[in-house]
Amino acid sequence: IFIIYYFDDSIKLTDDLEEEIGMPVIAKVFKSDIGSKNRGKVELLVQKYPKSVVSESIKTLRTNLQFSSVDSELKTILVTSSIPGEGKSFISANLALAFAQTGKRVLIVDCDMRKGRQHKIFDVSNSKGLSNLLIDNINNISEYVHKTSVKDVFLITRGMCPPNPSELLNSEKNKNLVNLLKNKFDIVIFDGVPCNGLPDSIIMSK
Repeated sequence: IFIIYYFDDSIKLTDDLEEEIGMPVIAKVFKSDIGSKNRGKVELLVQKYPKSVVSESIKTLRTNLQFSSVDSELKTILVTSSIPGEGKSFISANLALAFAQTGKRVLIVDCDMRKGRQHKIFDVSNSKGLSNLLIDNINNISEYVHKTSVKDVFLITRGMCPPNPSELLNSEKNKNLVNLLKNKFDIVIFDGVPCNGLPDSIIMSK
């Protein structure tokens, strides 16, 4: 047991993570299985189960993000992960709901043009999304912003899967789009791509 413990360098505690990456952990969101035994997993927990442990932890994340941006107004947030399946889309959607509950107009932008699923979470059409907007005139943005069933939460879906998502995200047009969105909404949450092996979220972090 001692030998196994001695050579185990995996991260198990918050303190270990903070020491490893040199950055503070601002919130811990527990894994949710609400609804998984019934008709399927409930995704928009903050709306349906606002008093659950997971919902409260997401509200803590929202509050701590606001406190971490004391010198400038918090306008844009990029949510990413190390590998697929870690819950970044779940966090993005529920964090948007948490901000909307404070009276802010929130936009989610699904930047994962390969496997993005925000349109499935909010049950809206994906026929015109971010990839389509970036080859159109960005002043036509109103045609691409979807209202959701949640008050003050809006969504730009991923759109069609292009052959060059990284180039689209790194374009001057996308930079102009981000500035345009910051002026139109109180908070813009970008649901990014996992960082492992793909440059998309590194590009968006700029």
